[in-house]
Amino acid sequence: MSEFKGMSRFGNTATSLAVSATLGIVVAVNVGAFLLTDLSYSAKSIREHDRNLLIMLAGIKKTFRTDDTIVLDARSSLFYSFRHVQYYLRDYKVYLGDLRTNKRGETWHIFGGFDGRTFLSDAIRIPANSRYLVYLMDPSDEEYKRDLQSHNLRRLSLENGIVLFYRDIKKDV
Repeated sequence: MSEFKGMSRFGNTATSLAVSATLGIVVAVNVGAFLLTDLSYSAKSIREHDRNLLIMLAGIKKTFRTDDTIVLDARSSLFYSFRHVQYYLRDYKVYLGDLRTNKRGETWHIFGGFDGRTFLSDAIRIPANSRYLVYLMDPSDEEYKRDLQSHNLRRLSLENGIVLFYRDIKKDV
C-alpha cells in the first residue's frame, strides 16, 4: 500500500480514488467468493473438506491396524492426498502410486511415506504380513469411484456418505 501512497504524491486525487476503489472492489469480490460460494477455495468447501478428511482418517485409524495396512493414493488428489495420511497417521505405510501418463508423455514416480519420511520407490512394496490395502479417494471424484467399484473391492461406509474402498489381501486373492 505504501507504493500507492508514494504514487499518489505525484498523481492527482482522482487517480488515488480510482486505485482505492479498484482495490476495494477486488477485496469485496474475493471476500464474497470466499464466504458466499461453493468454489473449492470457499469457506464452506474448506469446512466440508476438513470434515470429510477427518471422517476418512478416523475411519482408517478405527478400522485398520497400522502393522498390517497399506494406504494407497492411486489417483493423486490435491485435497485428499497421501500427504494427509503421512502427516496425520504417521504409523501407516502410505504410497502415492498414480502412474497415469500426463499430456507430455511423462509418468510420475511412486512415492512412499512412513513415520513422516518420504521415499521414492520403483514399486509398491507389500510386506508379507500385510492384510489390507486401503484406497484413498477424493469423495467428489465419481470417475475414480466407478473405477474402484469395478474392481470388486470391499466398501467401508462412513459418515457423511464417505466410503473407503479396500482389499483384504489375505481373503481376496
